[in-house]
Amino acid sequence: MVFTDPEDVSHGRAALAAKTAELLAGMPADFRFREVGPQYLGADQGALAWELGPPDAPVARGVDVITVDTGRIVSLLTLLTP
Repeated sequence: MVFTDPEDVSHGRAALAAKTAELLAGMPADFRFREVGPQYLGADQGALAWELGPPDAPVARGVDVITVDTGRIVSLLTLLTP
């Protein structure tokens, strides 16, 4: 598993879990991730737009793109809006 975001490239599911835990630990209690728009699906890829923040004022928006091989996610790419 390879996770790529604007800050770093992480390798392995444990590294992804650690990065996720760090991100969630640093967020205010009222912040939530929300899906924005439809899910996009291809033969071996998918994408989902999201926003993060309190319900009435998102502070970040982006898109996650996954690549799947033999039924498992092998890469996750996070793109952020400027």
